[in-house]
Amino acid sequence: MINGKNLLSNYGTTTLEEVKRARDIRNAVIPTTLREAKPKIKAQILFHFIYGSLGSLPLRKISTRLEEIQQDGPTLLKVVLVDTFVATQAHTFKIKEQLYDLQMKAFKWNVQTMNQSAREIMVDLQAAGHSFGTDDIMIALFCAYAGSTNDEFKNAVMYWKNEWNNGSLTSTEELMVKADGKYDELKKAGTWGKSSEKDEQIIALTARIETLQKEVSKGKGPSSTSSSTKGAGKYAWKYDRSLSASATYVRDGKTFKWCTGPGHNKKAMWVSGHEPGKCTADYKGGKSKGGNKSSPPESATRVDRTALTTMLKNSSPGLTESELDSKVQALLSVLESLWGRLRGHFVCACRLIWELAWLIGVWLWLEIILFMAIPIYPEVEIEDDSLSPGVAFPTKACTMGCIV
Repeated sequence: MINGKNLLSNYGTTTLEEVKRARDIRNAVIPTTLREAKPKIKAQILFHFIYGSLGSLPLRKISTRLEEIQQDGPTLLKVVLVDTFVATQAHTFKIKEQLYDLQMKAFKWNVQTMNQSAREIMVDLQAAGHSFGTDDIMIALFCAYAGSTNDEFKNAVMYWKNEWNNGSLTSTEELMVKADGKYDELKKAGTWGKSSEKDEQIIALTARIETLQKEVSKGKGPSSTSSSTKGAGKYAWKYDRSLSASATYVRDGKTFKWCTGPGHNKKAMWVSGHEPGKCTADYKGGKSKGGNKSSPPESATRVDRTALTTMLKNSSPGLTESELDSKVQALLSVLESLWGRLRGHFVCACRLIWELAWLIGVWLWLEIILFMAIPIYPEVEIEDDSLSPGVAFPTKACTMGCIV
């Protein structure tokens, strides 16, 4: 004890001058009894104990200050603490940073271990002589508890937070005791590591999608392999240069020429649809791959996986990497399914518009043909014998060419 303070738990507030002053007072006493000699004996025993336990590097540092220490245990302890646990602003900042960065994931979701670490951090701050606000520690603990994946525990945390806001919960130790008790209760009930219903649905959906993908790949694999093998055997002669010594080859009355590319995957073969060397890199079977069709960019059909991962991390910071990957995979699968449906509806709508436009065009052409095919007769005058002589009346031609 130095001036009523424990040197180990208050090394930050106890200066080296205070320790030396206490040593000088202790050495100035000339003991006449064993009781009076005890403080000096204990100080020397502490010195030899600490000095004997130091490594080579600390001993080199201490060797230059042995005269200053004067074989005094508390003085040696203070010097060692100053050299190893520097009570500076940077040291305090590092300790507080550990407190504000508390995350349950770093402690493998063990609430009791995390709370014990918080207690040790507070002891270190107090020993370094730096005060800390209770509200800051409470906020750090609530943020750490919010990262839990257990719904029942998160509900309890919300209740404790309301108590803190109302003023009925004021101690950090009381909060940690409540959290320790709730964690122990859920652990014994076997519900701590259980995922929520939403997580289970997402995991089940992801597993189902993976199973379907495997089934589809297995179903398409043999057929595609067999078809490719069959095609390769049927047209194997096209790649046989030995069929003709010249650059031309006649087969089934058709003339083929030997072409070395750059089309047809840069493979030399007998061709008849183009002149040798006139094919492009994407040429295949007399036309370019895909024709004039152009596939949409990947960004138009796929969602950025990084963006989804970031959104899920911000909304649920307590998710593990496996849970995060499963949720992202499930969301991507749902979005891909929606995009496929929208694309199908769009194709149907375009096809309907095209058929409607074709019908309108046909109807217009029929109208034009009928209009040009029906003759139009001029007005004529005829004489009717039943009428008075010389009396005439106008008549018009009907659409069928008859005169009425």
